[in-house]
Amino acid sequence: MTISHILKQSNYQSFDFLGDVSKDSNSGRKYHLSQLDDYPVKGKYCLDVGCNAGYFLFRLLEKEPALLVGIDLSPYYIQIAEDLNNHHFKSSLILFYQQDIFDWNPLISFDLVLCFSTFHYFLEKQPDFLTICHRIIHPKGHLFLEMEQCPINSIPMVDSSPRIADNKAYHYPNQLMLEKWIENKFRIDFSVPSVRQGGSRYGRVIYRLERL
Repeated sequence: MTISHILKQSNYQSFDFLGDVSKDSNSGRKYHLSQLDDYPVKGKYCLDVGCNAGYFLFRLLEKEPALLVGIDLSPYYIQIAEDLNNHHFKSSLILFYQQDIFDWNPLISFDLVLCFSTFHYFLEKQPDFLTICHRIIHPKGHLFLEMEQCPINSIPMVDSSPRIADNKAYHYPNQLMLEKWIENKFRIDFSVPSVRQGGSRYGRVIYRLERL
C-alpha cells in the first residue's frame, strides 16, 4: 500500500509535510499557529483526543517523545492512521485506539494533550472533558485546545445555535465561560486565532492551557 493511496482516503487533515493536497482542515497552519514546533516533546507522553488520521502526532514523532497516543471515535480514521504508521512511519512510539475519551481510563498520565477540531462536538460534556484533562495531565503539563468560540463576551455563556454546514447545533462557549470552567484547573498560557474553516459558525481559537 503506497503513501499516496492511504492519503487519498483521508478527506479532512492535510498532510502537507508528505506532499498531500489541501483538504478540509489546514493542519499545517494549525500546527504552526499552536507553536507545537517549539514545544519540548522529547521524553514526554502525548495524547491527541479526536486525532482523526494522526497528523499532529506524526508531526511530533521527530521530536523524540516517550509515547504518542491518538484516540478517535471513528474506526475509519483510526484505520488510516494505523496504515500510515504501518506503511510509512513505522514507529513503535505511536499507538491509535478507537476510543471515547469519556469512557476511557488510561493507565498513564500525560505531559501534553491535544484537542483540535473536536471540542464543540462534546456539547454539555465540555466542562467534563476539561476535568478529565486535569486528571490525566501532569502538573505543569499542557492542554492545547482549539475552541470554536462565541464572540459575545459580556457574561459567561455557551451558544448552541445551528451551524451553516449541516444545520446541527453544537456548543460554542465564549472566553469567559472557558475561564470559569478551568478555574483552579488550568491557566491560559497563550491564545491565538486558529484557521477559519468552511461551515463553522464562529471563528476558532487555539488555547494553550497549563495544568495547575
